[in-house]
Amino acid sequence: MKQILLTMTAFFMLNAAGAQAQVTIGSLDNPQSFSILELVSTDRGLRLPQMTTSQRETMQETPEFTAKATTEAMGLQIFNTTNGCVETWNGAEWIQTCIQTSTCPPSITDGQNTYSVGDFGAAGCWMTENLRTKTKSYTGGMADLSSGASSSTTVPYYSYPTEGSFNTPTSEKFDANPEYGLLYNWAAASGRTGAGEDSEGVELTPAAQKPTGAGDICPDGWHLPSDYEWNMLEKEIANASLTTNKYGIENTLLAWEDGFASNGYFIRGDYGTVMKSQTPVSGVGSTDGKSNTRDNNGFDALIVGNVDGSSAIDYGSQAGFWSSSSSGVNNAWFRLVGSSSSEVGRIEGSKNTQYSVRCKKNE
Repeated sequence: MKQILLTMTAFFMLNAAGAQAQVTIGSLDNPQSFSILELVSTDRGLRLPQMTTSQRETMQETPEFTAKATTEAMGLQIFNTTNGCVETWNGAEWIQTCIQTSTCPPSITDGQNTYSVGDFGAAGCWMTENLRTKTKSYTGGMADLSSGASSSTTVPYYSYPTEGSFNTPTSEKFDANPEYGLLYNWAAASGRTGAGEDSEGVELTPAAQKPTGAGDICPDGWHLPSDYEWNMLEKEIANASLTTNKYGIENTLLAWEDGFASNGYFIRGDYGTVMKSQTPVSGVGSTDGKSNTRDNNGFDALIVGNVDGSSAIDYGSQAGFWSSSSSGVNNAWFRLVGSSSSEVGRIEGSKNTQYSVRCKKNE
């Protein structure tokens, strides 16, 4: 018993004496004279405490942190799983250190308007605002699109998001809120009038569904995304949202399933909420959207409705987004998000209906 006590005493004395000493972990070499601690390894790293933004703020509000925020708390470091950054407390605020690997530009212009851009990982670079150009590119110049509601599937038309149902489209909401974008029929959005080469939608190979944008309404170097590319965007948002708040402030519960690629509405996960804007459109009281803002890498879908035939409908209730993928002579695939649903619809819609447009950067 006496020997055990002596051994324990010696252990604590040695540790007490070494508490102020220089230390190397992972090697028998002495540390450099200017280092109090050195970590040496060729196959392991140092893992910082990991917190979400919400968890970090909870810690920051504790009496212990508040009392020492400008003194002993300075230099505290964490890895923030919400934004993927190492953060250091400088006594007044958290300073972010992020490794920027994105190849996406911060914005894109169509020659008249500038749009914010989001980096959606494997899904690529997407506009995070609705397109609002009134002209269409073509070889040699620009051409004005036709304005107003129409049942045409061959003439390019645009209209304005309009409050109410079965009303004649007017520019009032757009003039006050240009970020709502314009609504386009498929001929305007895609630059095509026939069934096209991808009439089977997502069932074609991915390579066949990565258009270059030739002839469509998107700026040079960008294109109207295909049915397949929409699926890749949804997959990225769904799976990333399981563990982080990369695209929205509320995590989803369901991972992407391959069956979603060819399914329709109401049977496709719960990630639609993460894609919808937190800001309701003008005249609508609330939204269940949890998307990050468009400038903070959120898809930020605005529920601006559509124009069907001669009438504006579903303002504040639904928002549709065209794909470049035809599903026959009269229909094409689009995506639909609704104010009362957490899912994303994959639907065949009439080409004369006017929906919102988002463009994707060419690969």
